[in-house]
Amino acid sequence: MPTERTVAQVINIARQWIEDKYADRPDFIGAHLVGSLHHMPFTAPFLSYRDVDLAIILDSISDQDIDDTNYDGLIMEAILAPVQRYESAEELLADSSNASIFAADHSVLLDPTGKLSALTGVIKKEYPRRKWVTARRDEMLQKAEEAFAALTKAKDITQAIFAVGELNMYLIATLTVVRLTPLTHRRNMLQLRNIIQTDQEKQIFEKLHQLLGSQHVRPDEAENLLTRTVEAFDYALTIHKTPVPYEHKLKPCIRPYLVEGTREMFNEDGHRESIFWITLFMMISCAAIQADAPAEEQVKHLSHARELLQTIGLASPEDIQERIRLAQTLLDEMKGLTDHIIAASPDILS
Repeated sequence: MPTERTVAQVINIARQWIEDKYADRPDFIGAHLVGSLHHMPFTAPFLSYRDVDLAIILDSISDQDIDDTNYDGLIMEAILAPVQRYESAEELLADSSNASIFAADHSVLLDPTGKLSALTGVIKKEYPRRKWVTARRDEMLQKAEEAFAALTKAKDITQAIFAVGELNMYLIATLTVVRLTPLTHRRNMLQLRNIIQTDQEKQIFEKLHQLLGSQHVRPDEAENLLTRTVEAFDYALTIHKTPVPYEHKLKPCIRPYLVEGTREMFNEDGHRESIFWITLFMMISCAAIQADAPAEEQVKHLSHARELLQTIGLASPEDIQERIRLAQTLLDEMKGLTDHIIAASPDILS
C-alpha cells in the first residue's frame, strides 16, 4: 500500500467509496469535498495520515451525522448532510464552510441530478462580493459569540476548555474568511499565521494564542503533551462506551491523523499552533476515560490532562475569568479589524 498518493488519486478513491456505499440509495442526492482537497492542486501529494473530508447529501435526514471509516488506506470522514442545506446558492454563499468549497474547481464528486453543478456556477461568480464576505464573517462572529456565552456559563474546567477551543476556532475563522481563504480545522492557527498581512492582524494572532494558552509553549512541552495525549487516546479506544463530545474522533483510523498530523505541524515550526489539536484530543480521550475507566486508570490519565491544563494556564476558576476578559476584548477587536479588511481589501468586490 503506497503511503503517498496525489490529490487526483485520492479524489477518485473517495468517489469510488461514495459510489459503493451511497450512490444506489434512493435518498442519495450528491456528494462533494469538504476539507483541504477542494483547494489543493491535482498533482499535489496527499499523505495517508490526513483524512478525506466529504459531504454526502441525503433527502431522508434532517440533522447531520458523521461516517468515519478507513477505505483503501485512507481515512474517510463523511458528513451526512440534509438536502435542505443546498436549497439555494444564496444560502451557500453566506455559509462559511460551504462557500469556498463550491467556489473551487473540483469540489463536486457525484451529482446525478445536476443540482450541485448549477449551484457551483453561481457561487464561483459571487463568492468574493462584499455582501457575501460580510455574511460569512457575521456567521463566524456569531458562532464565536455563542462560544463566548458558553464559556461564561461553564460549570467546570472541562466545559471551559471545550468552550475556549470553540471560541478560538471561530475567531480564527472570522479573520480567515475575510482573507478569502478556505477554512480548516487541524491547521487553523498555522494557516492563519501564514495569511495575516498587517501588524494589527499579528497582534490579534498573538492574542488568540493567549486565549488558548499556547503563547509560551516550548517545542519540548508540545512533544511531551503529544506523547501524553496519544497514551490517553490509545487507552480511551479500549474502554470507550459512554457518549462524549466529539466522540466520532475516537476511532483507531483517526490515530495517524492525531500523531502524524501533529508532527506535520511540528515540522513547520508550529509547536504553538499544534496545541489546539493536541488539547482537543486530550480532552476527548479524558472525557471517555473519566466516564468509563476504572479508578486507577483515571488517576493516571487524568493527571496528564491536568498537566496540559497547567501548561496552557487554564487550571482554576481564576484562569477562566481571565480568559473571559481576554475573549471579550478579542471579540470587539475582531469585529473592528474585519470591518476594515472588508471595506479596504482589493480582493473583495463590490
